[in-house]
Amino acid sequence: MNVERGLVLILALCIVGGARGESQTAAPPVPEITSPERPTAIRLLYPPSGAVLTSNPAVVMILGPDAADPPGFRLDGEPLAVERIPFAEAWKAVPAKIPLPAGSDTLPLRSPLLEDKDGKVIWAVATDLSDGDHVVTLDGATLASFSFRQPDEADSDTTEPVLRVHGSPSSRADALDCAQCHDAPASEKATSLGIAVTPQACDSCHEEVDLSLVHEHVMEFLSKCQMCHDPHAATRPKLLIDTRETVCAMCHESGYAR
Repeated sequence: MNVERGLVLILALCIVGGARGESQTAAPPVPEITSPERPTAIRLLYPPSGAVLTSNPAVVMILGPDAADPPGFRLDGEPLAVERIPFAEAWKAVPAKIPLPAGSDTLPLRSPLLEDKDGKVIWAVATDLSDGDHVVTLDGATLASFSFRQPDEADSDTTEPVLRVHGSPSSRADALDCAQCHDAPASEKATSLGIAVTPQACDSCHEEVDLSLVHEHVMEFLSKCQMCHDPHAATRPKLLIDTRETVCAMCHESGYAR
């Protein structure tokens, strides 16, 4: 009987000791590490992520919720002194989709400024960039990363995503002078972003006869310039919002582009 009790006691001690050993050597649970996510309510419009900028001043334009105080946007860790630009009332009547003059509607081209404007404003700043890589963040989340270098003669034919800027502003004030193209009512002109009505907004710089020759097309059907071109900046030649084949296929059969 004593032998049996001894065996039972030894067995119990082994089980307890083993359990203690396991609890002492078991690895602690690894905490889940997550990187900051890009805020869904914030949309950086320009410059696009991955772009190569070659001219100053550079315009950082962000669509985001309205607020009494500007969000804490940062460029390379330094605060960005963004300017608040609200939408004029007339924007409420602008459809989110640009109607096509002909052809299929399966390729809707939408301006980021034409959708989801309720409760939103534009936060913008013009700044000079140095050569190298740059990143715009908000609360630790990356909104866009891009680079800057000096311009090169081969940039017009490069395969790099070089950002072509419409109008090439010469100063920070010029870069943020939206009223050059966006016409707001007199009561709102100094405080809000008006609508850029095409082609009227383009006529001050572009003659219709020149546009007709360049496009080899009747301009009546191309009067909504933003249907094919980005009015501010783009990484494709001629400020196209997509390949030439894609934009032509909105109205024409595939293979029409020349």
